[in-house]
Amino acid sequence: MQWTVWGLTIAVWLVQTTRWWRRVFGINYRLTTRRLRIDMGHWRPRHCAVDLVAITHVEARLDRLGRWTKVGRVMVHTAPGSAPIVLEGVRYPEHVAARIRAMCQTPPRQFMGRGAGVGQTEPDAPARDLR
Repeated sequence: MQWTVWGLTIAVWLVQTTRWWRRVFGINYRLTTRRLRIDMGHWRPRHCAVDLVAITHVEARLDRLGRWTKVGRVMVHTAPGSAPIVLEGVRYPEHVAARIRAMCQTPPRQFMGRGAGVGQTEPDAPARDLR
């Protein structure tokens, strides 16, 4: 009986450690001047980029544990009737949602670097990590 309990305990902790590892090191959210980029996974990476002009609504959500740890999710809505993009495991989700809203309302700056024509927008600025 004791070995069964130990085996189940170890199995549960292995599963939880794997889930934690995947969430901490396998998901990256970046906000640039023109896009919200989402990179997921190490072995089979998936990439997603959402233009800021396509974002219609942003909201932050915290559950009971999240209110205590200040970790929650940010819901990004792009079009009416479509499923929202969910950014999970975000620290201080209210601040992140406010930053995304502010970036959506700010027009892209004009870029006047070497070789740039008049009226060209600047390339994506260095990304800010949202975690």
